[in-house]
Amino acid sequence: MTPRAVLAHLAGTYPTVSRPKVVISYTQPDWDLARELVAHVEAHGLACWIAGRDVPFGADRATEIVNAIATARVMVLVFSASANSSTDVHREVERAFDRGVPLLPFRIAEVAPSSSLEYFLSSQNFLDAYPPPLTPHYARLCACLNTILANSTGAAEPSDTTLPPAHPPHASEVRPLCVEAESLRHLEHELAAHIGPFAEYAVRHGANAASDIDALLDQLGKHIDSETARQQFVSDCRQWLHAAGGSAVAQGTPQRTIAAPAERAVNAQQELMTGSSDGPPEMRWAPPDARSALPEEPVPLPRAPCATPGASAVQPQAAVDENIQFTVFRPRELVPDEWQPLLAFTHLASERSDVEVTRQAEAVLKQAIADYRQVVQDAQDAVPRDEVLTLVPKVPGVEFEPAERGFPCRGTVHLEMFLARALPQLRAQTARGKLSVHLGTHAIAELPLTMVVAAPRTTEARRTQS
Repeated sequence: MTPRAVLAHLAGTYPTVSRPKVVISYTQPDWDLARELVAHVEAHGLACWIAGRDVPFGADRATEIVNAIATARVMVLVFSASANSSTDVHREVERAFDRGVPLLPFRIAEVAPSSSLEYFLSSQNFLDAYPPPLTPHYARLCACLNTILANSTGAAEPSDTTLPPAHPPHASEVRPLCVEAESLRHLEHELAAHIGPFAEYAVRHGANAASDIDALLDQLGKHIDSETARQQFVSDCRQWLHAAGGSAVAQGTPQRTIAAPAERAVNAQQELMTGSSDGPPEMRWAPPDARSALPEEPVPLPRAPCATPGASAVQPQAAVDENIQFTVFRPRELVPDEWQPLLAFTHLASERSDVEVTRQAEAVLKQAIADYRQVVQDAQDAVPRDEVLTLVPKVPGVEFEPAERGFPCRGTVHLEMFLARALPQLRAQTARGKLSVHLGTHAIAELPLTMVVAAPRTTEARRTQS
């Protein structure tokens, strides 16, 4: 079975939001903020739909977005310089405008709309969400959404859309967890060590369905076959969340913040992500005997600190990583018209990170890792913490899905997976290209990609391979 088929099969086991009230339009560089925004809005009882979480793997992204807009009662646009120049955002805004869906621009930077967007947004009131902190702006956003939804009947449905009858939620149903982006990333990385890149999808939908952290960890543990490994995964994740400290957002209650230094949570994540679960005690965030002291009740989730409104606070200086390194696992041989995974890791240049990279690659590729070659390159410049890096693979005659991936660099071991497929005309040739890493408009690394293109497999060979 190809990676795409596995992803499609996995996607079928999770429900998606069928009738969201709020659709979120955003660009990839603003993904972490958009996900945090969704967590706050849903903590106030408003169902959201966001493509990065709710488009199933294997589904047509454009179709899913169009259907979500057609059933929404309001669209929130995370408006930034990136969104201002995005053709995808322009299409989504135009679609919402044409369907009569109210638009609420949530402006996170001092940017004026381009002429193409100004036509649709000129009559809209922008909700300015700068300068930080963002928490008060999220509260204003929820208040605005409640007002818009209260003034909207929601009775009119698009004539070309057929929807099942909506049922009111049962009294026992609860809103999805409000989980910080950092905590989700940590869970994704821990689970990826057992089930590979599908962990990202499992965590997204698990967090959307679970009622508390224990239910989420139990749900994620079901994806791990080994009972011992499952128990270890749940224990390690619970320990990390407890060590990082913080407070979870309960259903129907305002968000609370624990005054713990942000650096503590970041360092905790870095220690866990660059250390092995079998390593000596000094490589762990907490000593082994700390596990017995953990409480049985649901563990509170770590939260980023928030400044009190009106209080003066000195903004901490952004951290900079001087020793970022990139490691790519590329297939030694490509087979025409077959999708094959290509793994791209971003990490610190250290022996501990190398061990973690190898562990995650082996967990994803399993026996096939013998047919892969490793390419390593240092970043040409220092990388500010939380700045977005964009990975762009380009090899003439080879398709990649997706065409690029962006993520905030946090100094931990971070995995992005691409699917590569050689076109038939490259049969029995050598494909040469590169994977570029961009920090803004500047390329800070270019890793060579050289792969031999073999003859297509026979039907019998494909059956044996799957």
